Amino acid sequence: MPSTLRRTRAIAEHIQRHDHRESTHLACVRFFRALRAYEAAWGSRPGRLGRALEDLKNATADLTGGPDAFRRAFRDPRHRGGPYSLDEPLAEQLRAFLEAPVGVGAG
Repeated sequence: MPSTLRRTRAIAEHIQRHDHRESTHLACVRFFRALRAYEAAWGSRPGRLGRALEDLKNATADLTGGPDAFRRAFRDPRHRGGPYSLDEPLAEQLRAFLEAPVGVGAG
């Protein structure tokens, strides 16, 4: 299955390439796994999708350092669209992480 969250994945790949700290690398790996699991769970049992969504929320918080980043990306708590409807808002939250001083001086 092709990636549904293309923008989100591209931003996370950019973070992984440019922030050379081991902690960021590990957070990115966890994020990519959670993202893949969420996309794979879409259309499955609600329990599986709920767990995948919770894992994606936690992985987003681990990557950005902001526990509310996923909530801000979601914006509408009644969000019921496909995973692609989360792509742009979540990518925007990851872009905001890039603008933070996290990557400055990393090496």
